[in-house]
Amino acid sequence: MAGFAPSKKAKAVRARPDVAITIDTNSAPPEVPLIRGRAEVHEVDGVAPEYAAAMSKGGAEAVADYLDFVTGTAPAME
Repeated sequence: MAGFAPSKKAKAVRARPDVAITIDTNSAPPEVPLIRGRAEVHEVDGVAPEYAAAMSKGGAEAVADYLDFVTGTAPAME
């Protein structure tokens, strides 16, 4: 997960790192993986590589323009 720093989400995870993630489907029977553990928050300068990769899956030129914009306006991501 990535977000722009500073974020309320990262502050909450730093305070209480025990987390759980549930991914659900709309179809029957439900397929619901549950992930539980301790999270760590890492800050990176500029846009996180994972965020850029996820945004680039669309392959549109607008994505490149958006990433350029975000890189110029977001000093860090968490």
